Amino acid sequence: MYWNANGAKSIPSGINCWDGYGANATISIPSGTPYYQHITVRFWQGATINGNFTTDRIRTDHNTSMSNSVVMDFKGKVGVKTVYLERKASGSTVGTSVKFSGGLSGSVPTCISTVCTGHQYGPCNVTGTCVCTSSGCNLK
Repeated sequence: MYWNANGAKSIPSGINCWDGYGANATISIPSGTPYYQHITVRFWQGATINGNFTTDRIRTDHNTSMSNSVVMDFKGKVGVKTVYLERKASGSTVGTSVKFSGGLSGSVPTCISTVCTGHQYGPCNVTGTCVCTSSGCNLK
């Protein structure tokens, strides 16, 4: 499922993966702790994600024309294996971060820092470092 819009969005049941893009969003996950293969959260003023879920991968994108960092705040309990944080440029700490306000279910995810060129899906190169803890993932 893909959408390009700001504001409130409810993810329907039965989706394998989802990708949202825009300035900002409040996203609602259906009840029952659904599993997603992956999710992509691309909101250059940040996003709030409500609800519990599990996924293999969370990918975040940063609008490289912006000079500020943005936070994707997960208010429900999240189980995730890998988090990809995009930075503005190699060596920069401006980019995206993830906050697990609702906590993690399972272990702390692996963090991978990327710099992407082009629009939407890259290409992206692994560059720099990032760190995940039980409360979130940040660029270093």
